[in-house]
Amino acid sequence: SRQGEVKRLGGILADAAARLAVARPHIKFVTPVATPALRPLIERQIEEAGIADRFTLLDGNSETAMMAADVVLLASGTAALESALLSKPTVAIYRLARMTHAIAIGMRLVKLTHYTLPNLLTVEPLVPELMQQNATPEAIAGAVTGMLDDPERRRFIAGEFAKLRSELALNADQRAADAVLAVMAS
Repeated sequence: SRQGEVKRLGGILADAAARLAVARPHIKFVTPVATPALRPLIERQIEEAGIADRFTLLDGNSETAMMAADVVLLASGTAALESALLSKPTVAIYRLARMTHAIAIGMRLVKLTHYTLPNLLTVEPLVPELMQQNATPEAIAGAVTGMLDDPERRRFIAGEFAKLRSELALNADQRAADAVLAVMAS
């Protein structure tokens, strides 16, 4: 559920934002709130991290939040493709529930080298992916800092994502089918 995802990842993201705020006193964060029911949980997480004054929460408006960002930090999923289609440099994190992860590993269901749709659709991985135990506040802040400190890399990524958007617009059905078949074959 979305609430479970916010509970599992929100504190980690807020702690990463707190690290970024210490290193970058002028940094601001814009966060979309998918549903009104999630707002109190998100507000509590950023207040506990001590950085509520750095956040602007937008009700249900992920595209506006992404467009305002120099770097988008998100939970891996369709939002990563949305960010790529907006040509935004992105860092993706994800942590499956422990039981789900254990089952996936035990049954060898996790075979991918990349998890985000943009990385599956491009030749070179463009989205840093921090999954499971690698999704720590330190690692997340480091990945975002790396993007913020490298404007040339951000421009390159934006250009590659613009190419991806054009390619998807030309033959979206075939590219999507090819990507699914490639994942199934691996």
